[in-house]
Amino acid sequence: MATDPFQFLRATFYRWAQLWPQECGELASQEEDVVFAIADLHAENFGTWRDAEGRSVWGVNDFDEACRLPFTHDLVRLATSMFLAADENHLNISNNAICKCLIDGYEHACRVSGGAFILDSSHQALRLLINDALETANAKAFWKELQDERDYPLVSSNLPIPEHVAVFLSDSLPTGAKVTYRAVRKGKGLGSLGRQRFVALTTGREVSLDAKLKRLCPRPLNG
Repeated sequence: MATDPFQFLRATFYRWAQLWPQECGELASQEEDVVFAIADLHAENFGTWRDAEGRSVWGVNDFDEACRLPFTHDLVRLATSMFLAADENHLNISNNAICKCLIDGYEHACRVSGGAFILDSSHQALRLLINDALETANAKAFWKELQDERDYPLVSSNLPIPEHVAVFLSDSLPTGAKVTYRAVRKGKGLGSLGRQRFVALTTGREVSLDAKLKRLCPRPLNG
């Protein structure tokens, strides 16, 4: 968390939730415009996965803290995270341009009912960017690391995976995929440590696939 302000923002959602009504009182009081929000939204909560048909998809990939909030919340938190990322030179874009992109994108998504991007049939620029990223040394090291027995031991009788978790993971992968389950012992994330985690691995169409699930304590819908 001490690395930079962006990482601190990622790791402190519940502190953000406390301060949000105080610092953005007018925006936080839009009770007539409540939606099912992502809540812990930031610039690194987007990524790719494969859907049940094996298609490459881009969208939000972390809904751990989803709850009902005014629609303004996700926009402000995402914009804040991007401002901080730009300050740390992770993005080369002005704050005004960030806000314009977010508002234009949000308005467009509302008009077309939103949804993740299916990259196999559209969004060529994003698809090419992701394909290039998959060929980097970092990407290849990521998949190799997931097979490290010290940090990701195979599920066994001594290290079982709950049945409902296995079903959840397998259902999120392409139909007929051959799945290997591993426990996650290596620390992941910044603000949600100490939870039991599993990862499901398979390979298909020349792309390794993974899905993960945190076993969360029940939490009220309103956070």
